[in-house]
Amino acid sequence: MRGGLGDFLLQREKYGQNANTQRVLGEELAVTRGKLITIHSSPMTKSTISISFSSDGATLATSHGDHTIKLFCSYTYLYLGELVGHPRTVWTVKFHPFTRGLVASGCLGGECRVWNCETQECIFMTTVNREIVSISFHPVKEWIAIGSGAQVFIWDYRRARQIVLLKCDRNVRCVGFCGSCNIIVGEPAPESDLYMHNITGRSELTVRLQLVRFGPCVFENNETSSRVLLENTVLYSDGGFDISSCGRLLYAVSYTNCNLVPLTRRLDIQDELLSPPKLRRINNRGSYSLVAVNLHTFEVETFARLHDDFARGVTSVKRSPSNSHLVLGYGVPSRQIEYTGRIAIVFSNINNNFKTIAVIKSEQEADLNMICFHPRPECGLVYGTRLGTIVTYGISSIC
Repeated sequence: MRGGLGDFLLQREKYGQNANTQRVLGEELAVTRGKLITIHSSPMTKSTISISFSSDGATLATSHGDHTIKLFCSYTYLYLGELVGHPRTVWTVKFHPFTRGLVASGCLGGECRVWNCETQECIFMTTVNREIVSISFHPVKEWIAIGSGAQVFIWDYRRARQIVLLKCDRNVRCVGFCGSCNIIVGEPAPESDLYMHNITGRSELTVRLQLVRFGPCVFENNETSSRVLLENTVLYSDGGFDISSCGRLLYAVSYTNCNLVPLTRRLDIQDELLSPPKLRRINNRGSYSLVAVNLHTFEVETFARLHDDFARGVTSVKRSPSNSHLVLGYGVPSRQIEYTGRIAIVFSNINNNFKTIAVIKSEQEADLNMICFHPRPECGLVYGTRLGTIVTYGISSIC
């Protein structure tokens, strides 16, 4: 049986004790033979929006609609406490790439904070004029990229200075450093002011992903150049794309042959200018593909064509720590469509040949916001839902 213990032991005997091979086999076993377990935290927890693991894999941070960031031990899932201070929903949370106790968060009230997880105190803070929907730590310097409104900021949190790196035509949907002088920026593609496509009744943005280059002395000279990577990407949040550990490949779901129409904001909210855009729904059909963009050559390779059932409501695209697996996470589609229980699909990557190895389902309707792999192979996956729950899927007796 695929993914069974016997198969795992046979493959281990065949391939030996190579550490990465063991990680690959452990990941596959976890996602093919795992079980769902809910992590318990505060009963008042609202929508779980973003998930991040510390650089040493020991701590899990989750952001929520109750304006908090909650901390868990990622080995036992013991609730460690929460970070309090944001005035509105915390839309994004990211751990520092190598300083384990440092985590940053951005909220819809325009605040970006850096926290000490051990003391649970805010140690740095800056504000911008619009909602913050995406942040990213620089891989080397003490900078954070902030996506807010139609602008991308670079914040030097140690020196308390920030600049506007980029002004976009439309609201930024995601940012992500990929190298010392490169940053991925996503904004709605330029056919119209705001637009979307939809095949199930669920609103899904198509976003243009571009690589923006800047100089090493960006605070003295913020000139940039950019190149479009993907014109129409399915992207719910900054969890909708991922970059390989080597920094060479960007993974995302691309949409083609779509008919795009303008969208409107809801005007019945007092502070609607400080809220992400609310999207109008239409019914379209097109072609979805799981693709990888080479960030050095800019070549786009299609790994898998996603038929309608696999393309509905994608919210997350995340690679595994071994780079040998990729997970697509799904939200609940329109109430007019029967709930199938599917929450995620896992692909294996063997010599750039992707194949489906697991379809993960939940008996309870789980409107999934974000899913990612746990740093420990046997712990499989962790995801958060719009009901506020945090769930693991793996084979570890703890996870």
